[in-house]
Amino acid sequence: MIGVRLVLALEFMNPAMLAGLALAIAPIIIHLLSRRQYQRIQWGATLFLLQAEKETRRRFRFEQLLLVALRCLALGLLALLIARPFVKPGLISSLLGGSGGADRVLILDDSASAGYRVAGMTDFLRIQDSAARLLSWIEQESPTDPVWIYRMTEPAKPIARGERTTLQNNLPQKLKELRPTVLPAPPRAALEAIARDLGADASGRQRTVYVISDYQRSAWAAETDEGAVLGPIRDILTEQDRVVMIPVAKERANMAIISASTDRPQTVAGLPAAISVTVANFGAEPARDVDIRVDLDGAAYPAARIDTIGPGETAQASFELTAPDPGTRLLTLALENSDGFDTDDVYRLTLDVKPAVRVLIVNGEPATDPLDDEAFYLRNALAPVGVFASGLDVTVITDAELEGTELSLYDVVMLCNVVPPRPATVESLERFAKRGGGVAMFMGDHCEDIAAMNEVWYRAGAGISPLRFESTQRYGAVSDAVGLARDGDRMITALLPGSGADSAQIRVFALLQARDDDGAREATLTDDNADSAPAVDGQAFSSARNVEIIARFTDDARSPALAIGSYGLGRVALFMSSIDAEWNTWPRTMDGSFVVTMLELAQHIARPAPNAAAIVGGESIELSLPPEGYAPQVEFQPPDYPRAPAVPGVVRTEDARLGERLRVAGPMASELGVYQARMTRTDGGSESRPICVNLSPDESDLSVARQRDLAPGLSGLQVEWVEAGSAFADAGTRSKREIWPTLLIVLVGILMSEQYLAWWFGRPRGESASQRRRVGVTGAWGRTRNA
Repeated sequence: MIGVRLVLALEFMNPAMLAGLALAIAPIIIHLLSRRQYQRIQWGATLFLLQAEKETRRRFRFEQLLLVALRCLALGLLALLIARPFVKPGLISSLLGGSGGADRVLILDDSASAGYRVAGMTDFLRIQDSAARLLSWIEQESPTDPVWIYRMTEPAKPIARGERTTLQNNLPQKLKELRPTVLPAPPRAALEAIARDLGADASGRQRTVYVISDYQRSAWAAETDEGAVLGPIRDILTEQDRVVMIPVAKERANMAIISASTDRPQTVAGLPAAISVTVANFGAEPARDVDIRVDLDGAAYPAARIDTIGPGETAQASFELTAPDPGTRLLTLALENSDGFDTDDVYRLTLDVKPAVRVLIVNGEPATDPLDDEAFYLRNALAPVGVFASGLDVTVITDAELEGTELSLYDVVMLCNVVPPRPATVESLERFAKRGGGVAMFMGDHCEDIAAMNEVWYRAGAGISPLRFESTQRYGAVSDAVGLARDGDRMITALLPGSGADSAQIRVFALLQARDDDGAREATLTDDNADSAPAVDGQAFSSARNVEIIARFTDDARSPALAIGSYGLGRVALFMSSIDAEWNTWPRTMDGSFVVTMLELAQHIARPAPNAAAIVGGESIELSLPPEGYAPQVEFQPPDYPRAPAVPGVVRTEDARLGERLRVAGPMASELGVYQARMTRTDGGSESRPICVNLSPDESDLSVARQRDLAPGLSGLQVEWVEAGSAFADAGTRSKREIWPTLLIVLVGILMSEQYLAWWFGRPRGESASQRRRVGVTGAWGRTRNA
């Protein structure tokens, strides 16, 4: 049976030459024709030889038949040699144990990292080519085997699910139509979905799983909470099943823009905006003179430069640009230094440019004399009289007017020596901060009731105050007053004096001391206080309180002077002395630190832009709109619109309340570029807002996992590694393994054997070796002599 299968496994390059096999019977014909016909005559002298002739006849016949068989075989091999037979490795492998009837599972990695290009060919093209060759070989080896084809990014939608590799299924064409996505593809999540699908098939056949991937280290070599990445596949395979790992990528160097942001939450028209961009070098060599092109709404700005980025390191470039007009602007950053993976060389950012940052100052102690007015110095620092533009639109009200003021119209609220208000006003301020608004609190003589301050503002850590108030400290003599010094290097307090002797130029006569837990603490908001206000842009409300002390008094205890803490989506600043000249000399100090600090503080805690500046591929697009200006009708246009259709948004009404922002859920960002959100205003007009989608930074690290990195997830399985390099690519040609060199060697051996056996069978018999030598010599001499 094996011999029959071996014969069936043979194919020929020149099958017409097999007609030469007919020559194999030529020695038989010649042998029969050369036989002489004798007339039998009875002769008495021969009777004595009959007995000896009978004894040797069988041996002579066997020798003749053996020589004829060797000559026939030699001619047959010569015909096969000319026909050039070959065998296929798949069939040879089948002969060695592959019995067919197995499921062939192809898993293709179509994540964004597969778009890396080397010598004009992407890694994904190599994945496609490897898969196509596998299908071709499976078709040749065992065309009845079911084939399963999965993509890592969409395992729930297999390309083939238990199909035969026939032309009717058009699987090769389906493979050609695939493209790498911009989506991250966590391998374990994809393999879990594939394992569930395969586990539902109860055929009981053997399985061979081919995993064709670039094996990006950050994705494949990571240990998850559930275990090894390849654990789901291991769980559904038996000892008889096989896993064939086919890597298509080598080590890949890459430069990428992994993030960009504005240094302030608000960008104001006509004022410089500070932009920071982070570039990562994922290669093994340092990168020098890295230039970054800057483009704002199609207008080119001077390029930013990073001198050197070490291997495996990141570096930042900072620059300023000025948006001339309010509106939503598109900032595009691009690396000048191109590499094999240009997908992450471009980063897009949306800038929501405002006419000004809206600041509400609540004056807790107004006075007719400007120098006695609590908010006088602060108002002039934020909005000075004259041509100087601070980018702040300042409104001043009294503490009595605070209760009826709509705080959502402002980006920052500053409380200057305000008596603890009623609970409704406090709740309004807390809600304002939770939704992203900035609050600044300045102390004074109206704030000396420590118990009331803690009860209203701190509330055991659930209130708006980042610190708990301890006591009031007053210094009677000027010589006893303490100074104000910065704590660390930060832009807000950059002009404040350090903790040395120069800090004495700012004198503080009175202050509120607060409990300081090393500048940071966390408190959990109570259920009563952590209301269910909708999160801005879909961000979940966080009850964690992170507090940072950025300035301290120079007393012995180094009491906190200026603290900034998070509260929901907003920030709250707390200054432990007054903002006027009643408790300190800071507003009148000539070093300019008061004005600069107040300007920076207002910008730092201001409400961030209402929508995310950028998201990464694979995330869902969400939009937040004020209900008083927009109708709940939004559609999202993809980057290739109108070739691709727009997708209507879904307004999330389950959390909506009267006066709350509308949360609109859009599609998953499956393309890089700029999505346009088309909104309908309540006045009947329309408005468009760009939403930028960039590549996930995790996809930019293109280092490749090795066999040892994946070994823990494959223990107990039959695993083979096949490099999809030149050897794999040439396997289509090499799959026809010609055997003519072997046939040639066998043919030469048969001819030599035939010659030797012919000599051996024809030698004189019954004589000693010395006699044969003498006879041969005498015969030779005789022939010579006769000649």
